[in-house]
Amino acid sequence: FSKKRAAAFIFCAAALAGLSCAQPAAWRLRPPAARPSLVVETQGARLFAAGPAGTFYEDGRLLAAPEDPALEEAHIPLLAVKKPRRILLTGGGAFFLLPEVLKHKPETVEIAEPDRFKAAFLAGETGASEKKVKTLITDLRGLPPGTQPYDVIFQTTPSPDNAALNREFTVEFFAAAAPLLRPGGLLVFQLPFAANYLPPGKAYTIASILAAARKAFPSVTLIPGDRLTVLAAAKAPDLDPAKLAAAYARRRLKNKTVIPSAFPFLLHPYRMDWAKHEIDRLKPPPANSDLAPLAYFHFWRSWLSMVVAPGSLLGLAALVLCALCAGLAIAGRLAFTPQKRTGEAFFMGFWGMAFETALLLAFQARTGRLNPELGGLFAVFMAASALGVLVPGKTGKARLFIIEILAAGLALVCAFKAGAVFAAGGAPVWGLMAAGGFLTGAFFSCAAGSSGGEIYAWDLLGGAAGGFITAAFAAPLLGIKGALLCAALASLAALAGGAFSRFRPRVESHV
Repeated sequence: FSKKRAAAFIFCAAALAGLSCAQPAAWRLRPPAARPSLVVETQGARLFAAGPAGTFYEDGRLLAAPEDPALEEAHIPLLAVKKPRRILLTGGGAFFLLPEVLKHKPETVEIAEPDRFKAAFLAGETGASEKKVKTLITDLRGLPPGTQPYDVIFQTTPSPDNAALNREFTVEFFAAAAPLLRPGGLLVFQLPFAANYLPPGKAYTIASILAAARKAFPSVTLIPGDRLTVLAAAKAPDLDPAKLAAAYARRRLKNKTVIPSAFPFLLHPYRMDWAKHEIDRLKPPPANSDLAPLAYFHFWRSWLSMVVAPGSLLGLAALVLCALCAGLAIAGRLAFTPQKRTGEAFFMGFWGMAFETALLLAFQARTGRLNPELGGLFAVFMAASALGVLVPGKTGKARLFIIEILAAGLALVCAFKAGAVFAAGGAPVWGLMAAGGFLTGAFFSCAAGSSGGEIYAWDLLGGAAGGFITAAFAAPLLGIKGALLCAALASLAALAGGAFSRFRPRVESHV
């Protein structure tokens, strides 16, 4: 225990105490919220009603509000299609959009919702079960081959706020939607927007999603408003205000905001060109995809900006300070010797947690769910770890080398062949979790020797660091592939340290 460490400890304690005292004085935005009048837990979501009648929230996000003007904007694409006979609605807002769609008297309306309990609840609340609609317990990607194509598909998820919602805005989603449209059909979705100012963060989000849409649809038309309405198609739709007004009259529609007198303004070329210009000003971002989700980066930027609670920046400063001190302390204690393998244990613990975290994120990105299977995935990892501990450790040196090579190879294959590895959805994740757990347990069995407690402690410490760095930085900034590469780098560091420890005694003996 040195004077420098004592001084560093006192400094950190004083800094944390000061930040804790300053925290209550920091400004916080706490919007008023009505007490929920109804709460429903579904298979993968939490729904509740609050405020005015007809206001619903899903997992804390506004799902629908009474007389939302954005719902009437759905009439523009419907009027652009001569005879919208078959219509598909998908996403959380599908049941609330249904009344507007039925005004056009289509022959068939289907709602794709994979959560059976959510579909039943919203159908009952909106009266959809009594109308001319068929509910499909699947999402758009799960529709079977040979599904009869649609004239219009409405994707009603409001924004890619997490990995599950992000699936509705990716290259893979648009590639699945394109074959489901008839010639002249439209895929319609909306994104957060502002009528007269577009912040860079929103512009980046929109540009990334539009880049994904353009990979499957040659034509992407933008209609600006309080929300940006996007019409994706093989050919640009005819949005002549006069033709839309004539279709409006033929169908005897009666709207409040989207009416013929408003068409020239809503569809004015200047407004549409302005929206395109504001988005195109940015450097072209990468296309949003399942395994490089925009949702993680968007959330990371929002969290870092601390818009809701600027005082939390003090907590961030404290976290960085603690991380630096911990990193300096750990760096001086890692050892790579045959007698003391704390360095290898730390990096293999880092690999195990980083690999596990990346697999969980990949599972959610591919399937759109995680809560029901999370316990099972953890159980598989831990059971495989217990099985790996049964590996005899007598010939630990050679086996450690093999285990570290397998760990690095497994993470690298998953990173560079992610599209093929996760093509089957979430099924491969179960096997990969078992493989990762087995290697983690086998490493501990071979490395522990007579210092099992110390090895286990460093393995846990590395796991904590791996989980934090992967979830907080690697996945948001580099995507799921980047998270897997982060895991691979850790296992390669363990491999390099172990190889150095085995090579160094030979060199010293020759000297």
